[in-house]
Amino acid sequence: MSRPLLMSSFASTACLGVLLALAGCGGGGGGGSSGGGSGSSFQQTYTASASAGEVLNYTFNSSANTYAYTITQSAYGLANTTVNGSLVANGDGTYSPSTVPAAKLYATQGKVIGGALPLAGLATVPFFGISSPSSTSTAIAGTYNFIAIKCTNPSSGNFTVGNCATEYGTMKIDNGIPPTYTFCGRSNVTNGTGACNPLITGQLNLLGSGVWRLTDSTFSNINVYFMAMDGSNGQKIGILDFNNAVTNFKYGQAVMAQQQSTSMADVAGSYVYFKQDGTAGSMSLMSNGSTDSSRIFTANTPWNGIAVSNAAGAASYAIFSGAGFYIYRDPATSAFTFEIGIAK
Repeated sequence: MSRPLLMSSFASTACLGVLLALAGCGGGGGGGSSGGGSGSSFQQTYTASASAGEVLNYTFNSSANTYAYTITQSAYGLANTTVNGSLVANGDGTYSPSTVPAAKLYATQGKVIGGALPLAGLATVPFFGISSPSSTSTAIAGTYNFIAIKCTNPSSGNFTVGNCATEYGTMKIDNGIPPTYTFCGRSNVTNGTGACNPLITGQLNLLGSGVWRLTDSTFSNINVYFMAMDGSNGQKIGILDFNNAVTNFKYGQAVMAQQQSTSMADVAGSYVYFKQDGTAGSMSLMSNGSTDSSRIFTANTPWNGIAVSNAAGAASYAIFSGAGFYIYRDPATSAFTFEIGIAK
């Protein structure tokens, strides 16, 4: 039986959701509206990260209603696994794998893809991918904000266990050959807002096809991978895939956007979203930062490019990218509430 769409962390008890759909509760149509989405017929291959800790190449084809993915890096011994399947078009522009009708995905041509992935040998897990990962240090250089989900042990996609939690912070990459990085948890690396916890430094080595493998100051060639591209608005966007327990990266995924001042009006619009528990929903963001329910976001707090919500309790932060997506953590709901949204 298909799982019903539930309500978003952003949304209130009136507009339910947890993984995809699209809200009609009025919102802006600013930079958040990406166009060229799943409702159009196209084929695109994305370099993606599944949040259980897998790097994969994912091909979406809405002309033939098919998908295929090959796992290239795995925390579970699944490297070189290839899966092919068919897609079922949903009325809201999303698609579902025919074998897992409750799992949904949404793709934007030449940009990003997100959704739930029935991963071979594991649970159905959220994934996020980009269409054109960059292969030069100049192209990936910059300071990125990130929101992540991290587990101390491999989770197999089960994020309700006690060893998983979300994180936020910044990552700075230079344009050296090879490029070096500073990963700074819970702090803005550009101005020292708070103390980095953790603080990880090292370099990035290009494996090929826009996938970079990290070292750190203690370990070489750790199983942590980075992908980035220029978004349609000139803002670089990126993904970190964590597959290593011997470092403070642990297991999981970070979704990133280049640090820059963001107006809520520029990212207002309608989004489909996915959560860590495999559910999907919809959310509309208005130009004043309010959503179609009780959430209100204040831009550039605690620093540029981060938005804080009015959720009670700990830091409930989102990154809204003009490239057409958002990433949200809500520790006020639970330690592992992690949500990815893509603009329609």
